[in-house]
Amino acid sequence: MSDRPYRKGQCLRVAVEELRKYKGTQFDPLIVDTFIWIIQQGKIDFVQMYGREEDLSQLKEIVSTEKESV
Repeated sequence: MSDRPYRKGQCLRVAVEELRKYKGTQFDPLIVDTFIWIIQQGKIDFVQMYGREEDLSQLKEIVSTEKESV
């Protein structure tokens, strides 16, 4: 989600979609699920980490889509 020299930082939606896409291959499924749960609980201060607010309501949509596809 942070800015890189070659691209602007991604939004939460894109970051979570990438975590889900590579869950079980690049990323440990338990860690991904736990991290998403922590975000849903509001335990990450996006302003402090990235200097911007993130819309957590979109996360509910992403997670519900995942549950439907399982």
